[in-house]
Amino acid sequence: METLKEWSLRWVMNGMYKDGSIFISHPNIALKLAACNCVALQLPRDQKQLALAAHSIGALEKSGISCVFFTELSASEASELARRTFGEDVRVATAQGIDWKRQRVTPREAPLIVAELPVTNAATTVEELQAAGHTVLYVGAAEAEVDAVSVASLPGALGLNGCKAVQNAADVVLLSDFLGSLAFAKHRCVIATASPEKFVLYSLCPKCSPVAV
Repeated sequence: METLKEWSLRWVMNGMYKDGSIFISHPNIALKLAACNCVALQLPRDQKQLALAAHSIGALEKSGISCVFFTELSASEASELARRTFGEDVRVATAQGIDWKRQRVTPREAPLIVAELPVTNAATTVEELQAAGHTVLYVGAAEAEVDAVSVASLPGALGLNGCKAVQNAADVVLLSDFLGSLAFAKHRCVIATASPEKFVLYSLCPKCSPVAV
């Protein structure tokens, strides 16, 4: 028989899929999402996508999720691109040597950009983040990112701009490509895990907020 926690997690999954925010493949992935403390992805070059990513930082930090961006750009190019949108609230370190490993990766610190990192080496960097104690959700888009997606604690993909290969490898798909939706998704998964009875009440009274109950 399905337990209350299993039911609430499945309810969360179905709700996020129906509202067009996030697809989660299995209730066990929802459990992992509740523990996620780091999201990693390639630094967007498109200004609109970059602006959406920057707009998501505050919500992610409040949810206890730090942000790490990877890019093949040089440190100076990455700094110039990011600071047009992020302002000065961003850190840039090179992937060579131990430069980026000296940086603290916590929600209290500014987002970190790991520059001069070939996309083919992204998987190794994800593994190093996880070896340092982070539960990493890597959000991929291009076929070259499949390895990075596959080794992540939480394999993720973009729903609109992600290719089929990364979506097939992912357990978490951002249906609208909005990074900020992860903050609300984590919050819902945490409540469903720690207090599944709240979601039973919420399902019986949809107009009530799961936070309020």
